[in-house]
Amino acid sequence: MVILKNSTRESAKIGQAIDTQFQTGGDPWLAVDIGTTTVVVDLYTSYGELVATLAEDNAQGTYGSDVMMRLMHVKEGRGDLLVQRIREQIFQMGSKLICKWKSLFAQTVPVQMAVVGNTVMCHLFLQKDVTGLMGAPFSAAYEGCYTLLGKDVGWKDWNTLVITVLPGIAAHVGADAAAMLGNLRMWDADKIQLAVDLGTNAEILLNNRGTLYACSTAAGPAFEGRGISHGRRARAGVINAVKLFRGAGNIELTLVSAREQNDQKPIGICGSGLVDLLAALRRHQVMTSDGCLLSGEEAMQINSARPFADCLTTDVKGERQFVLYDDIVLTQQDIRSVQLAKAAIQSGMMLLLEQAVVSVEDIQELYVAGVFGGFVNPGSAKQMGLLPSIDDKKIIFVGNAAGKGAGEALCDPKFIDMLQEHIADIHHIELAEQAKFTQVYMDSMEIAPWH
Repeated sequence: MVILKNSTRESAKIGQAIDTQFQTGGDPWLAVDIGTTTVVVDLYTSYGELVATLAEDNAQGTYGSDVMMRLMHVKEGRGDLLVQRIREQIFQMGSKLICKWKSLFAQTVPVQMAVVGNTVMCHLFLQKDVTGLMGAPFSAAYEGCYTLLGKDVGWKDWNTLVITVLPGIAAHVGADAAAMLGNLRMWDADKIQLAVDLGTNAEILLNNRGTLYACSTAAGPAFEGRGISHGRRARAGVINAVKLFRGAGNIELTLVSAREQNDQKPIGICGSGLVDLLAALRRHQVMTSDGCLLSGEEAMQINSARPFADCLTTDVKGERQFVLYDDIVLTQQDIRSVQLAKAAIQSGMMLLLEQAVVSVEDIQELYVAGVFGGFVNPGSAKQMGLLPSIDDKKIIFVGNAAGKGAGEALCDPKFIDMLQEHIADIHHIELAEQAKFTQVYMDSMEIAPWH
């Protein structure tokens, strides 16, 4: 039996208000986080007030789901198309927000914009040469902050807009990681802190009592709903939490709810739902630790899996799948995609900790960032190995820390100088150069807790 419940979790919507009381008469400012999968634009007043936010799928998505695929398109001569896509999208998203809240402002042309993103996204926005990002030794085409005007990116209606692209940390640890570092002020704490942005290009930061480390890892878009048979970003009708009940074999699906609709049916599953589902399948032994679904016959031989045997079917090609609701299924290929993403993130955290000679038990604070990261169930994430097995009290969900850092760059004149000062001291770890990387990555494919 499937039980449907509603929740209020949802990704940022068009013009979603953060507050309702704002000073009027100021100028519009925009903070932009260019994610490989999702672009987020925040609207601020020149008084430093966050007014509203808007998130959309990255318009470059048709050219590949990850940065390496985008780079291949650039290599094949389609770079200008990718540049045009992202510039047009940011202009349209900013225009939507300003138009909706135009009564707050003295003008409808934004005055300042701060931009963050991974190194490839920032290079494409700036139309910089990405050759150095395609292979070792990796190098960026520019260093530090980059400032330009709206007219320089083809925004004729915003030709006087001052755009600041925040500095990155290393060739593949971009301005989004730097903005997260600044937003969390990790350099200030005499603690051991780990921060991970659970995005398509996952950034990982470590503060070992004042000594900073950073790395990035290509996790892919599975946790943002891409490349999954019925994957979706969190929005009305999408499954964002899953529970399996052994007694009667019930499946409880929690849906993101639309305010005007109480009888909606599932239309897909987002990242937090996938984490819950894989953890539950493993807990009930419906799936092995290496990610293989049982057959219905095999499930009948195991007490904890038996109630869910009827949910284990095969598709037209004979591939195993788990039926959640009607035609919404989790396929064996879906599981493999999640395993690859999870292994990339887990191995990155493990190797960064090893480089700093820090154990999991030493972690005092674990910051989980990203649009998806704000919704994940920590118990499920630990059970499947996405996060290390530490006390829930040490896990702090910080939302879109990169976007918040971009907002701080707008509102605090000292923020970028402070950021650049600390970036210079960061120990960058290139995961691909680590002798143990391949083995740690393969071991991290296992759906199991890690300590």
